[in-house]
Parts: sequence; C-alpha cells; structure tokens
Amino acid sequence: MNPNLQQVSSVYFFVMLITLGLAILLIRYTVTLRRYLKEFTRVSKKVSNKEFHTRFNTYVKGELGELSKNFNYMIQIMDSTIEYKHLQLTSIVKSVSHGILAIDIKGKILLINDIAKEMLKCDIETNLEGINFKFVVGDKKILETFQKYVG
Repeated sequence: MNPNLQQVSSVYFFVMLITLGLAILLIRYTVTLRRYLKEFTRVSKKVSNKEFHTRFNTYVKGELGELSKNFNYMIQIMDSTIEYKHLQLTSIVKSVSHGILAIDIKGKILLINDIAKEMLKCDIETNLEGINFKFVVGDKKILETFQKYVG
C-alpha cells in the first residue's frame, strides 16, 4: 500500500474518531439539558398553580446548578411571604367587629370572619373559604341581592 495513502487513511480515521467522540458528548449533553428543562418546566407549572411546597430536585453543577438553587430559594421566599401575608390578613379580618365577606367574581368565598358567619347563620367552626356563596346562604333576600352583582 502506498505510504501517502496510508497516512491519509490514518488521518481520516483519526478525524472520524474525534468526530464520533464529539457527537457522543453532544448527544449526552443534549439529553441531560433536555431532562433538566423538563424538570424546570414541571416545577414552574406547579409553582404557577400555587404549589409552593414544590422544589427543583435535579442537582447539576455549574450555571444550571446555580439556577436550580436560586429557583428553589425564590420558591421558598414566595411561600414564606405569602404565608405571612395570609396570616396577617386573616388576623385582621378575624379581629374586626363587623361582618366581613370577600368573594370573587364567580361567587367563591375568599375570606369570611366569624361575625359574617353568624349573620349568614353558618357554623362558625366550618371553613367556608373556597365554597360558592350561594351554597352557604339560606336567606333568599340576601341571595337575590347577591345574584344581582355576581355574574
């Protein structure tokens, strides 16, 4: 065999070997990155649905690891802030001497204090938050007035 041809053949083999190695590394990196992004999407959807107990469980080094650590810290801060604000608001509403009832546009009770429960003749111990107002009120006059303002 011609020595020049053998030398070209060796270089060609070496280039192909390096290309194959790079392809394997790129595929591995792409699969890892894709798995990481799927986990990130899953966690961000849960946080969007107010599931603040969710944490990012993929541990990666480098910038991706720093991103996941910061994301988990952000969720933790949001959770504690929301909990604290809810506790403050609940304490204020419970201590007011007048009946307070907050409902959303669909009629779902967002907040109600004990005085309002008494006025609506509801059990004070029952948690009414999240229940539709029309299922709670027994007084037809109040219900009719309510129906005028809720879509």
